[in-house]
Amino acid sequence: MTGGEPARERSEAERPVTVVVADDHAMFRESVAEMLSLDPAIEVVGQAENGAEAVALVEAKRPDVVVLDVEMHIMGAQAAMRRMSRLGPRRDS
Repeated sequence: MTGGEPARERSEAERPVTVVVADDHAMFRESVAEMLSLDPAIEVVGQAENGAEAVALVEAKRPDVVVLDVEMHIMGAQAAMRRMSRLGPRRDS
């Protein structure tokens, strides 16, 4: 904010799409997150190396999108998606 401009909330159209990237291969996960971060309309809000971490991140960050590897250790994608779907829609405050 500069020179006495009134504070304003970002509209939905101005808010970046938030993303969590989950993959058990660190190099791939980090590369995908880095490429997504190059777009100013996208904000990567977290990375997970397994399904359990992905569920915890989704619960904490409530992203718009989850990029989820189908085959991960500890908790697979299907189990993770079932748990994420139980969280319900994101509620902005």
